[in-house]
Amino acid sequence: MIALHSEREVGTVPTDLLILFAIVLLAASLQSSTGYGFSMIGTPILMMVYPAHTAIQINIILSIVLSALIIYRIRKEVDYKLLKRLIIGSIPGIIIGIFIYLYLNINWLKFSVGIIILLVTFFIMFNVSINRSKRKDFTTGGISGTLTTSIGVPGPPLLLYFSGSHMDMVTLRSMTLAYYLFIFTVSLGMQVTFGGTE
Repeated sequence: MIALHSEREVGTVPTDLLILFAIVLLAASLQSSTGYGFSMIGTPILMMVYPAHTAIQINIILSIVLSALIIYRIRKEVDYKLLKRLIIGSIPGIIIGIFIYLYLNINWLKFSVGIIILLVTFFIMFNVSINRSKRKDFTTGGISGTLTTSIGVPGPPLLLYFSGSHMDMVTLRSMTLAYYLFIFTVSLGMQVTFGGTE
């Protein structure tokens, strides 16, 4: 699945492996402290080193591992009613996203990652307020599900929605990690089943 396509080496260690290791360290530290940082940082950088679909799958696998390692410690902090609504909302999004993953031009995939992250950063900088509701919970799950199966980045809509509704950081962290564990696992299964591996 993970194909290293660079032949450059530093000593006996391929440069791509060193880059991957550095990305994992940086993104994992942010993920463990905030709950949402890995895919937002890791995916754009991985796409600079690996083919787009390979980068997305590397990101998903690493995110599943990180979420699984952290979630047990914070399981009591999860809002399971909200988690259920996000998961239900994500189901149609997952289906839409797999078609984008399979048929959208690779360059557009890369472009989409950058634009989405820039937009979310812009809205957060201007402290956009969002009033939470059940319908918005479902909608956020749907958008996140679409982004996960298509480009491997579920975090932007969650971050915008949760920060905009002024959710406390403890709940935000636990919710994103619990949701990631579900959405990444399902998305990886969909990608491998319908698109195979590179």
